[in-house]
Amino acid sequence: MSIYTSSRSLATALITKFQNENLITLERATNAADGYGGLEDTWATVGVPFKAAVIPSSGGESVNADRLDYNMTHKVYTTFADANTVTTKDRFVFRGKYFAIHSTKNIAEGDAAFSFDCEEGVST
Repeated sequence: MSIYTSSRSLATALITKFQNENLITLERATNAADGYGGLEDTWATVGVPFKAAVIPSSGGESVNADRLDYNMTHKVYTTFADANTVTTKDRFVFRGKYFAIHSTKNIAEGDAAFSFDCEEGVST
C-alpha cells in the first residue's frame, strides 16, 4: 500500500467516523475597500464547503480582567483537494464557530489527507 493510499484511508476512516452533517468552510484574510478610500480586513470564503472530521482535543477556562475566557482545541482531518494551500493565517468555520489554525500537517507526506490543529473561540 502506498503512502498516498495509507494517508487517504486514515483520513477517510476518521471523516466517516466523526463527520457531521455540517460541512466545514475555509476562509482567508483579505482586504476590501471600506468606502472611504481605505482598506479594511475581512474574510473571504475559499472554494466550496467540504467534508471533514472535527474532533475536540482539549479545553479550559481562565479569568482575565474579570472576564471568563475559554479555549477549546480541535483536530480537523480532511481529504479536501486544496488542503495543501491552507496556512496558519486562514481559519475554518464549522457550525457557525470560528477555528484559528495553529498548524497544518500533510499526513505521511502523501498529499492525500491533511490534519490541522485548531483552536475555537480565538479572535482571528
